[in-house]
Amino acid sequence: MDEHVILYINIAIIIVVSGFVNYYLSRWISKSNKWLVFIIPGVLFLISLGLLLLGLTMDQGVGFGALGIIILFAFTMVVFISTFVSSLIVFMRHKF
Repeated sequence: MDEHVILYINIAIIIVVSGFVNYYLSRWISKSNKWLVFIIPGVLFLISLGLLLLGLTMDQGVGFGALGIIILFAFTMVVFISTFVSSLIVFMRHKF
């Protein structure tokens, strides 16, 4: 199998699993306040922003360390987008 196909399958699995986990966690969290569904995506966004800043400001003398941090940023952004979409679904389906 081509390496790119395996990468796309892994990213799809990450998106689906993080979306489902966040969907059920957000439903559980939003029982007290419907705006709490955005806690998990907010935390993930802050983590990804921190990884981006760390990767961009890292000293270039450390080799591929900055590239590894940027790759972690990219995967964290994928999970952020997945959790944000599932939180929007929970928010829209919340009974007023």
